[in-house]
Amino acid sequence: YSKEWLYNLATIVTMLYPNFFGNPVSYNYQWPFDNYQNYSEQSVYLGLVPLALAAGSLFAFPKRRKAIVIAAVALFCIGVAWRLPGFELVNHLPVFSAVLNKRLKMPFVLQVAVLAGFGYDELRRRVEAWRPGRKGSLYASGAILLVTLGILLFIAFLKYVGPRLFEIDPVSFLYHLLYRVFSSGQLKTMIPAVVAVAVLVGYVLFTRSRSLRSGFGYLLIALTMVELLVLGWGYNPMMNESEMFPPVQGVEILKGDEELFRIMTTDEIFWPNYPAVYGISDVAGYDLPVAFRYSDLYLAQGGVQDHRQVWDPSWPLLDLLNTRYVITSQELEPDRFVLIHSTEEYRIYENRYALPRALMVYDVAVIEDQATMLERVL
Repeated sequence: YSKEWLYNLATIVTMLYPNFFGNPVSYNYQWPFDNYQNYSEQSVYLGLVPLALAAGSLFAFPKRRKAIVIAAVALFCIGVAWRLPGFELVNHLPVFSAVLNKRLKMPFVLQVAVLAGFGYDELRRRVEAWRPGRKGSLYASGAILLVTLGILLFIAFLKYVGPRLFEIDPVSFLYHLLYRVFSSGQLKTMIPAVVAVAVLVGYVLFTRSRSLRSGFGYLLIALTMVELLVLGWGYNPMMNESEMFPPVQGVEILKGDEELFRIMTTDEIFWPNYPAVYGISDVAGYDLPVAFRYSDLYLAQGGVQDHRQVWDPSWPLLDLLNTRYVITSQELEPDRFVLIHSTEEYRIYENRYALPRALMVYDVAVIEDQATMLERVL
């Protein structure tokens, strides 16, 4: 059981309004719960029209059986990603316990997109032939659109009527939601509601005209393309590599050393994984998976359990692990570390006693007990 599932369940609303909690590009992203979250991994949005069509596919024949199987796979992915009760067990199974299962949201989105294809086929067939048939798929799709509009109307009610009924704390998430996310200047936030209205109006107009019925499917595709383009515009801008990772004198100094070496940093100056862009090895790890024996060495020296390792220059195992350079804002002991570069923001020290990456050892003791092995190494 994980208490996070209640927080994660709140992200259902981002299936309808991806910017419900704000957007980093608009500088108004705010996750109101205790657990760690970010915009990219919180979002499960694939477009309002595809979501509505996916709901309708569960009532579409003759592909209903296939749709139910795919929906079950989608439910499994999102259940594990959100750590829902029952599904949380999967997070503790072998293999699953070693990875970041919140990213199962991506195959969930893929499955829902496939369901949207089934729903689209059924809708085109029904609209073009105008067969009454089973209307379950139309009702399910329409419900998604109406809920989208209902949320916007409820937000508008809170925004314009709420202050007369009760006081809204300026530092609360509700205030943030009403006046920073759903403000008149945040037009992207309103896009799903605009699409919902366009689909409902288009359905009425196109289905009443025999000559226009075939165009309704193309309208849905066009709306989806425009919606996703508008919502995604500017979120992942194209940049030159030189602008993302500009030349830095300290990095150039390190790259000038042609021998194998590792570095370590303190004070969040050079985050683990960033050196990999420059071909520089870091003694610290950033994310799972990390070899458990290496993790044991880190923790036994006084390291803190986290998704990234933060090493300390005073640890003697730095020498054994080929850590030749330390990047820090601190002053280090001169008998062990030699200052080779200094700026206002950071200093680079060379470790006098760093051993080479590979070395020959002649005095060997064979120890099988893991705890004793760790103690002897330390």
